[in-house]
Amino acid sequence: MARMELTDQKHSSDISNRQEVIRRTEKTARIFGLDKQNAEVYSTLSGEIKALTNRLDHYCSQHGKLKKRVKPLEERVKWLDDNVDELFTMKHCNCSKESHKYFV
Repeated sequence: MARMELTDQKHSSDISNRQEVIRRTEKTARIFGLDKQNAEVYSTLSGEIKALTNRLDHYCSQHGKLKKRVKPLEERVKWLDDNVDELFTMKHCNCSKESHKYFV
């Protein structure tokens, strides 16, 4: 029940914030002599820009997380590759170099 109230509060807060943005945009439009339609378009575009900015922030965050996960994996692959090469050099591996290329 509390979760629904929180959701309702957030939704009503979003609506009141949006209405405030529209009021301020309309006031700005009147100051600059723009009509209501231009104010609505500006307000809509501002909302779209904000949404796209949020998505971009999310993608940048995801990219950073993936880079952090990939780097250790790349280091591990290099370490394994170096060790396999060392095993071939020491002749501890019974497989041929030909089969090695399929694992890299």
